[in-house]
Amino acid sequence: RHEARVHIKAADAGGYIGGWVCGIDVTARDWQRRAKGAGRPWALAKGCDTFLPLSSVVPADAVVVGPDGVVDVTLFLDVNGAPRQRASTSRMVWTVPEILQSVSQHVTLDEWDLVLTGTPAGVGPLVPSDRVSAGIEGLVDMHFVVEQKPS
Repeated sequence: RHEARVHIKAADAGGYIGGWVCGIDVTARDWQRRAKGAGRPWALAKGCDTFLPLSSVVPADAVVVGPDGVVDVTLFLDVNGAPRQRASTSRMVWTVPEILQSVSQHVTLDEWDLVLTGTPAGVGPLVPSDRVSAGIEGLVDMHFVVEQKPS
């Protein structure tokens, strides 16, 4: 559906999913720790250029949202060829429809807004020259090399 939505019901949420992407929600943990320690906002630690690499879009109908709201796909992230994160979305605490219902109670969702749903265990640091491969197994892959922004 292409209209802005507020108060989506979980049972109707599937009709508002325009597609699926793999997104890497990068955080500068050192900045985050310093800001938290100083009692300051730490949004900048998540908002730098290139801190949300995204895969190409997978069509909505390529992923089945079960009648119970469960989506069962495997997310993965490898760094320098070594697995770091791999888990099925069926293990998420909240289903995608529940997340959309909750978010839409507070935020108007417009067409192509992204809602990040969380990350599997295995979060860890990335450093310049790391080669990252990530994706939704069998549906989409993304690859990039970590670079440090010139000062």
